[in-house]
Amino acid sequence: MQKINFSIKQIECFYKVAMTKSLKMASNQLFISPPAVWKHIKNLELQCGEDLFIKTGIKLELSDFGRLLLLEAKKFLTETHSLNNCISSLSKKSFEPIRIAFLNSFQNIIFNLIQPFIENNPSIPFELSNERWADCNNILEEKNFDFVITADPPSIKSEYKYKYLGTVDYGLFCSSKHILKDELINNIANLENETFVTTRSTSLPQKKQNKLIQSWRVKKKPIYVDSFLAIREAVLANMGIGLITTFMAEEDVIAKKLYEIPLDLGDLKSEIFLIYTSLEFQKNSHEIFYNYFNLNN
Repeated sequence: MQKINFSIKQIECFYKVAMTKSLKMASNQLFISPPAVWKHIKNLELQCGEDLFIKTGIKLELSDFGRLLLLEAKKFLTETHSLNNCISSLSKKSFEPIRIAFLNSFQNIIFNLIQPFIENNPSIPFELSNERWADCNNILEEKNFDFVITADPPSIKSEYKYKYLGTVDYGLFCSSKHILKDELINNIANLENETFVTTRSTSLPQKKQNKLIQSWRVKKKPIYVDSFLAIREAVLANMGIGLITTFMAEEDVIAKKLYEIPLDLGDLKSEIFLIYTSLEFQKNSHEIFYNYFNLNN
């Protein structure tokens, strides 16, 4: 089934024009210009792959598809209005802070991940803490946090559950000063004499990395750092080459400080999970936060 990425504004514009049969009246009620109203409708038509209106002279009449959509649009806008009232009501309550721990290698994405939630729920305070993967088990044992965002979750007790949030890809990167930035890797032998920057982490992504490096028969001993974030900094300093998550390297690639070496990395990926207690949520803020990820994943 085709996924339609419509907006609430598109549905509002369609509904108002359908009910008033007038772009001008609809634009007055929506407080936007007639061209803007029509643009929203045309974008909705493109996504639906159907005409919503048929022009008969200066009048706008609904097409057969438009008449069917109108029934659903009315239900949708009623539900949206109800949800807005609910959020407005909840936002007036006093919430306890949501305490979130996340891996330090996720610093580049964690804020983008939760920023829309913070915008929509300004009354809910947050306490964020970046942690090492090795400390993840201790964090869960001590219960110092309400949620933990981590990659490839460790073995957790039955009182905890986790929700899949997405997958992170890796690339093999070198600095702008490294000779490999101007060369293509035509065979594995090209990497035998390279220095790799890595960590001593026992996480699943690191185990996959070590296995991959071993398969390249690298002769030189690696340089060890204490985190995945430090791998990027060491590669930027031209201390060696390293396997780095693509989201972590993105800005430096754009700035031409890092270069991705074109090499097939097989199934080297990390999965991101949100870990939380399986007990019933005791705070409204917890339930709202979980439902946000449940609806937007």
